[in-house]
Amino acid sequence: MVNHLYALEKILDKDMSYIKQTLNEDFVSVQEYDVVSREEFLQKMEEWFQEPTLDLRNANLITLTDNKDI
Repeated sequence: MVNHLYALEKILDKDMSYIKQTLNEDFVSVQEYDVVSREEFLQKMEEWFQEPTLDLRNANLITLTDNKDI
């Protein structure tokens, strides 16, 4: 089982190696009307994390995790 607080801390730290390691190989992201592959998603996330003005700790984030309803 994933420790969700640990995982969230890794995301807030912009730890791409952790994200690549834990993201399922079959992952796809639905963005509006497009389906984005795992590789495309990771590439966009890396670009997003490199943005110097991005401050995840002060952003209004919502995190969805596995539970009995998801």
